[in-house]
Amino acid sequence: MTRRLALPLLFLALPAAAQDATEATLPELVVQAQRAAAARQGILARFGAREVTIDRRTIEGLPGGGNQPLNALIAQTPGVVQD
Repeated sequence: MTRRLALPLLFLALPAAAQDATEATLPELVVQAQRAAAARQGILARFGAREVTIDRRTIEGLPGGGNQPLNALIAQTPGVVQD
């Protein structure tokens, strides 16, 4: 009985092994979106907006830290007003 189960299980493992080998041989893909970034900066400047990056260190430095919902974190960003 164990021999009958071992063969089908072996065949089930083969596609997974083949998939791992294919993923390892794919070339690295690098996307350069400089024109889109430049256009985005132009839109931000035209409307008087600015881009703000909030990283983990900034979140942990705010009152309440990472325990706050996203809207509370954004409301503490300079220039943001909550309705």
